[in-house]
Amino acid sequence: MLKMLCGVFLAAVLAGCSGQVTITVPDAVAASPADAPVAVRLQQQEFWKLQVPVEGALLRMSVVPDNTRAAYTRADGYASAAVPAPAEPGRYVLTVMLQDHRGDEACQTGTCYVLDPNRLAVVIDWEAIEDDDQARQAAEPLARLARAGVQIVYAATGTDPCQAHRFLADQGLPDGPVLSWGTKSNWRGKHLQVTGSLPTARSQLPALLIAAGPEDDFLRAAEKLNMLAISIGAGREREYIEVPDFAAFADRLLAAEGLLGEKDFKTVSTDAVGDAMRRSSK
Repeated sequence: MLKMLCGVFLAAVLAGCSGQVTITVPDAVAASPADAPVAVRLQQQEFWKLQVPVEGALLRMSVVPDNTRAAYTRADGYASAAVPAPAEPGRYVLTVMLQDHRGDEACQTGTCYVLDPNRLAVVIDWEAIEDDDQARQAAEPLARLARAGVQIVYAATGTDPCQAHRFLADQGLPDGPVLSWGTKSNWRGKHLQVTGSLPTARSQLPALLIAAGPEDDFLRAAEKLNMLAISIGAGREREYIEVPDFAAFADRLLAAEGLLGEKDFKTVSTDAVGDAMRRSSK
């Protein structure tokens, strides 16, 4: 018997009364015309535990119909693959299929964003827009940047992408991938390592040059990825380029873009963007 169930963050009964499984599909990003690095997780609910990772399950992933990649889950429940994506920038459906040993199937969907590698991209700390008042203040300036061709990316910790995209739409904020990020360091706080999907997107997309937000941890992580960190608001522990709000951020970024006079941001350095942002305030 075939059980076909589709949704975002789906729980499908595939392996008996203690075998509900959850396929978690974060947003994926591809820099046109490259493949999309996709990492999904399979977990199983047990009576005596909340969720445990499932190892050795075969997951099939696709963005382009009839062009599928497959991978087995590791001990941590994750499966990764480079999945072919359309060449045209835009938002596409990412489909993940699971088939168990009995032939029962589950389908989980997520989102794959194909970005233009030549256009400037900025990443916004989710904490800068997470409540209604913050979102209202950021909506018009970020929409102005999007209309000018700047690609907007969001970075969050522990945020459900499906709920995040609904929030963006409800608040009138530009659509864009919601990527995970975190940090690891030793007990002295040295050797900072940035984790999650943001480092992968940065390595794929050299034009992802600027990070903006109010939190020092996020801005330090951005600097670790060789991005220009812009502090929204004053009073940070470290020295960053500071702007009072998103309206000022948009004004200075568009002015800096004009100073650079670049159409291909794939070859622009972080230092050059930083210099232009500093000159844009004069």
